[in-house]
Order: sequence, then structure tokens, then C-alpha cells
Amino acid sequence: MNFGNMINKIINFVYILTIVTCIGFVGWTVFSTGKEVYKDLAIQQKQMNELYHNQAILLDYMSEENLKPTPGYLASVTTLMMGKKGEQKWIGTGVVVAKKDGYYFILTNKHVCNKTTEVCGMMNFYHQDSVILLEYVGEPESITDLALWRTNELPNEQPVIKGMSKTGVQDKVYSIGHYLGILYTYTEGVNSGVTQEDTTYNLFNMPCAFGCSGSGIFDKYGNLVGLVSAVPSYELPGIGLPAVDTNKVLGIPPEVIALFLKKYLG
Repeated sequence: MNFGNMINKIINFVYILTIVTCIGFVGWTVFSTGKEVYKDLAIQQKQMNELYHNQAILLDYMSEENLKPTPGYLASVTTLMMGKKGEQKWIGTGVVVAKKDGYYFILTNKHVCNKTTEVCGMMNFYHQDSVILLEYVGEPESITDLALWRTNELPNEQPVIKGMSKTGVQDKVYSIGHYLGILYTYTEGVNSGVTQEDTTYNLFNMPCAFGCSGSGIFDKYGNLVGLVSAVPSYELPGIGLPAVDTNKVLGIPPEVIALFLKKYLG
């Protein structure tokens, strides 16, 4: 068996195992007594760590015409966000956007974790054995779906995003989130244009579903070009029932993100 086949078998095995063991959102015990984390979730986190570490090593060197961010890089700056309010518990995604004054800053959606969330925690490749309880930093007074959190518990090797940039129509984009509770699901797509919902969003043609809220959207150089906020919704013709398009994403534009971060990070 050559090395390539062996790696493919390992990747396929871990992927299948993740799907089998992941039970989505309902009934997940994310928090019990403060920092105790659900055991199977930690196991999956470690499996994904090994998987994406191997992929990062294999894909670090690519030609310019095939340039894209490695799954290892995307996963390294992506966090598993966990929220709790009363009896409700849920997961989402966050992005490590900066390090300043000894703190790492995590950007996510306001609807994932906000100032009314009783407990907001995270876990990632660099802290995968227990939940880090995050400290609230701020959120926009407007309806803009952003919230900033911070922690000083991540190790020094924790990477942050390379930078921020804009994309144009037809530009390829890449993302990792927790699609339907399946941890660190890789996806890619294209910038489809601009849409006007309750505010202005960039519209991206790429798969997204529950668990991907707060996922970073990146260009081929690894720059953050948007943050997943929601999927488009509409009414079914003639029926009036609501429906969503999980093949498209409403992304918060980088200009909006940069303006928000400047308030807290300078």
C-alpha cells in the first residue's frame, strides 16, 4: 500500500466514524459542571485534530494556479462554540481573529453567543480536553450578527487569521464549520453577489446548515472575506410554508467585520 492510499483510508475512516458518533444538537450535554465537556465531543475533536494535521502537512505546498488554503489552516483558526441558557444548549462556530495583550479574540455570530448567553465556551485543536469559558467583549448595537469574545487560556502556538480581504463575483471561497453537528466539515464555493435581507450580505454559493453559524469564509490566500450568518429563507410558492436554501450562505461582508473589530482591537 502506498502512502497516498494509506492517508486516504485514514481520512475515510475518520470521516465515517465522525458521522456515526455525531448525534447533532438535540440532547448534547455540552456543559455539566462548569468546564466538564461531553466525552464523545472531545474524542471527535482529537480525531479531527489528527486528520487536519496530516492534511496540512500534505497540502502546504501548492502551485499558484491551484492555490487554496489548507484544511489544516482553516481548522486551526476555527473554534467549536458552545452556548447555554437555562436548559437550552447548542453549538456553533467561531474564528480566532486576533491576539492582543495576552488575549485571543474569537469572532462569532450574535445568535450563537451574545451578552445574554449564560455560559459561552469553546474548544479547538489547541485546547481539546475541556471547555474554555469565554469572556464577553462586545457586540454591535445594530442588528449586525456579530459578537466578540476572548480568552487568555489558549497556548502561544495558537494561530490567528492571516488577514482580511474582499472577494468579487465568481471568486472561489473556502470554509470549515460544524455542519449539522458534524465537526470541522470542509466546504468550498463561490461569491455569487450581494443580497438585501434585513441588512446587506454577500451571497456565497456553498453548502451550509445548522452548526455552521459563525464560520469564517476565506479566499485562496487564507484571508477572511466574510462570516457565515444564515442561509437564505423564502416561502414555498402556492403553499406559504417557510423553507431555506442550504446550498447558499449569507455572509457578513469584511468591511462590516473590520469596522466592528476596530472598535475593540484598534
